[in-house]
Amino acid sequence: MKININNLVSISEVNQKFSKVARLVDENGATVILKNNVPRYELIDYSQLQKEEIPD
Repeated sequence: MKININNLVSISEVNQKFSKVARLVDENGATVILKNNVPRYELIDYSQLQKEEIPD
């Protein structure tokens, strides 16, 4: 997976400005959340998650 540096946000920014992070996900499909300046979590659009699920 390629990471766009414009989609990186710190966990403290997510806590303080979740609506801004949600807009980033709406615009780009996903964002990477950093914890201690290390990529730790990925927040993705729910519709994208449904596309990636493996069928039963």
